[in-house]
Amino acid sequence: PNECSGRGECLSSGTCACPITHGGPDCARAYKVLENVSDASQRTLLSVTWKGMSYYTFEVPAGGSFVLSLSPLSSGLFDADFYIAKGRLASPDDFDGAIADEDSGVIFRSRGDAQGTWVLSVHAWEGDANVNSALVFGSDGTGDPGGVDGGTDGGQGGGGGVGGGTLE
Repeated sequence: PNECSGRGECLSSGTCACPITHGGPDCARAYKVLENVSDASQRTLLSVTWKGMSYYTFEVPAGGSFVLSLSPLSSGLFDADFYIAKGRLASPDDFDGAIADEDSGVIFRSRGDAQGTWVLSVHAWEGDANVNSALVFGSDGTGDPGGVDGGTDGGQGGGGGVGGGTLE
């Protein structure tokens, strides 16, 4: 549709294969970009409505690593889950790191060279979720490309050196 807005690949089935930075039936919807901040006290507000999901992308430079902290601001009834993946959309069924059923602060920390495009998916299963985030780049040189540290509720991991279960 709409020639995939000049961004995606038009498939013979009449659908579009969109790049990781865009979505929607015609690749016209740009995902939000998380910007690197100099320290974790600088925050960016992320939000998603009840039963919705939002995608946020960020690009880690060569040899770089990152720490992504998330602090839910919502009060009352809400259930937000966080999924992260390298080079693809993160989902409950395909992720490199996940933190589910958490209503306090959480952290994703890369290990080794995390160069590439990462996608954070925020799912609001119940209630509207407003979350403060801070993305800080660094370089730790530990040599485990693509992996992330973070909690999980036992979903199936998708690659990048990290599987399901409890992440170290």
